[in-house]
Amino acid sequence: MVATGTASGKSLAYLLPTLSTIRAARGPRGQRGASVLYLAPTKALAHDQWAAIRALGLDVRTSTHDGDSTTEEREWTRDHAEYVLTNPDMLHRSLLPGHERWTQFFRSLRYVVVDECHHYRGVFGAHVAQVMRRLRRVCASYGSSPTFILASATVAEPDLTARRMTGLDVTTVTADGSPRGEVAVAMWEPPLTSYTGENGAPVRRRATAETADLLADLVVDDVRTLAFVRSRQGVETVARRAGEAGRRGRPRPRGAGGLLPRRLPARGAPCPGAVAAQRAPARHGGHERARVSASTSAAWTRCW
Repeated sequence: MVATGTASGKSLAYLLPTLSTIRAARGPRGQRGASVLYLAPTKALAHDQWAAIRALGLDVRTSTHDGDSTTEEREWTRDHAEYVLTNPDMLHRSLLPGHERWTQFFRSLRYVVVDECHHYRGVFGAHVAQVMRRLRRVCASYGSSPTFILASATVAEPDLTARRMTGLDVTTVTADGSPRGEVAVAMWEPPLTSYTGENGAPVRRRATAETADLLADLVVDDVRTLAFVRSRQGVETVARRAGEAGRRGRPRPRGAGGLLPRRLPARGAPCPGAVAAQRAPARHGGHERARVSASTSAAWTRCW
């Protein structure tokens, strides 16, 4: 279980052993000797990891297996892929029920990577834990015993979470030696308004309004800023109000591109295309001019 901070190298922690094992175990004619199963909470994250692996330029046969995969792609994945990226739902509904067709894959399975494992909590988490146990039983029936690697930057109790999810004893890595800049933490409380609520209780200004004004002030100071908002509707509200604040005549520093808040969708179009579309108007002469972004945490996890 790798439970270190954001951008601390968790991806390398599972990519190095998995890709090295795949290449070392390959047969003399390129036959699949070892396979890896990567599980992500969303299709977008799986496709993002697929692109990251392909960018390494290694001769590893990678493939995604999800609801968008064609019949031909699924057959190729089953027969040839060495690094398969999917999600718990597809594992439960496709791979495990059809395990007899995936015999060679499960027989050669060496690693199971569970990325962003903090997503699996509550009833859904209990379901995923049972799917992990079913996966272990299927692998055992074909003579394999894969190593499970779980990763998360925000899980509260990594040791307990990993043991409950896999049913195995775990080794937890929490020491984060990655370099990072100094961080200042400030708690911001919206001011009181002239309005009163129930029984005359004072009412504070809405957090979305405060966030929009803060974004406007920060872009004036040429500070790149990311605002996390609970809901997609809240993101749209913050983006609109921040834009209105900029149009009211706030001064802009020289070289700043102005207020261009971006909304990352929590659902809808695939993330890579959506992000590219949102970045396009913010570029000028090859430089990204946007200074602030507003996003839900779910969209940021999926897209970035």
